[in-house]
Order: sequence, then C-alpha cells, then structure tokens
Amino acid sequence: MKASKFNKSQIFKSAWQMVKNFGYTLSQALKCAWANAKFIKIASERLCEFVYMKVDGTTRRAIGTLTKHYENTSGNHRPQNDAVQCYYDIDAEAWRSFRKRNLLQVIR
Repeated sequence: MKASKFNKSQIFKSAWQMVKNFGYTLSQALKCAWANAKFIKIASERLCEFVYMKVDGTTRRAIGTLTKHYENTSGNHRPQNDAVQCYYDIDAEAWRSFRKRNLLQVIR
C-alpha cells in the first residue's frame, strides 16, 4: 500500500490532536493515525481484520467492513463523533464502534 494514496495532512492533524488531547508522544500518535487511515482504506473496500483496545482495557480482535453493502439502516442516524469509528462486525452481524485512539493494529 503506497503512502501517496493517503491524505497525509489529515493523518498529521489527527496525530497532533492525539498529542494535545490524550498526551500521546508524537511517535505513538502517528502510529495510531496511520493505523486508522489504513483501516478506513481497507475496510471501505473489503473485509478488514484489526485489533483494538476496549474501554475496559481488554483487547479485541475483530473482522469488520465499511462497504456500502452493509449500510446502517437501523433508523438511528445520530451525528457522527469524530473520535469514534463505527464498523459492521461480520462475526456479530451488527454495527459496533471503537475509539480511534484505541486502534492497535490492522492485520489485513
């Protein structure tokens, strides 16, 4: 995956927000911001396997997608929170979400 296909300006803005708001080092913030960018790119095209930390501190390995085939038709159309990433969980067959700052790794 080439880095030129990503919006680097947005990635760095996201990283700086993590540094300012959550006390991350720039290195930690950039790793997290790049992981989020890769997740969005892969999950919008196909299934994506990834790992994130839940609010209770445990890690969760999930397989999810953002493709149009699984659009949210539940009727609950709340405003989008920029700090939270929603995805369709294939295993649970339901919509789930995680905090973007807690994304640990995009596996495939």
